[in-house]
Amino acid sequence: MCQFLCLLKRIWFILSPMRWYVYRGETVYGPYEKDQLAAFLTSDDLVLPEGEKEWVPAEAIPEIKEVLAGFVSPRLEWYLIPKGKPQRGPFTRTAVIKIIRRGEVAPTDSIQHESWPEAVPLEKTRIYHFAKDPNRDPNSLPEEDLVAAPRKKDEETPAPPKKRRIKFDFELTPGIIAAVCVLLLGPPVLWGGYQFYYRGSSLEAYHQYGTPSGDCTKDEASRKLCEKSSPKLCGCETKGSCGMSTCEMYAKIRRGGS
Repeated sequence: MCQFLCLLKRIWFILSPMRWYVYRGETVYGPYEKDQLAAFLTSDDLVLPEGEKEWVPAEAIPEIKEVLAGFVSPRLEWYLIPKGKPQRGPFTRTAVIKIIRRGEVAPTDSIQHESWPEAVPLEKTRIYHFAKDPNRDPNSLPEEDLVAAPRKKDEETPAPPKKRRIKFDFELTPGIIAAVCVLLLGPPVLWGGYQFYYRGSSLEAYHQYGTPSGDCTKDEASRKLCEKSSPKLCGCETKGSCGMSTCEMYAKIRRGGS
């Protein structure tokens, strides 16, 4: 029996007109058919096809594009009942708002939406007070914000769309890493690293060969530093003038090779 009922429900769902939920202002509305969407839907709204789970922009759905383009006429679902006069309608929501603004109905007259079990005094509805404000756009709010009671829903309202995290579309290259290090560490830390690696190696050479006190031809420590460590560390005031080949080569490198 349960399987039979599930099958009937599935067949009914397939044969029923497609409906969509609308997400606007952190609120979920609906579901609506296309002619109902035509009364208020904008390209900024997110929509969710009934039975689906992913919210998408309204303009991204081919079936909804004709609604946004104005090719679908809004549903006639409002009735006005003036006191002592025949019922008028059905009207679109926009038409009802215009009738109220023109003063063609009194606050004590009645109005009924097709989803309401009975008519109610116009002055007790949100659509009446909405219409009395000339600065309000008739298409600015979905149906539920204009009727006296929300439209009954035959299923649980879907969850609103999740807020997406910002994605950074770039590759983390060594150059970017180096730039970030410079910004985060700053000159003091970088200078400290320089002192550690460069000055540290200099002190090690001085400890091994001695501290230079003259040029390479006159001082033993200076000559050993020039030959076995680095001519940069020897005591020559003018590099290459001492006659040491390593010192002369260092001088040429500094001059750009002459």
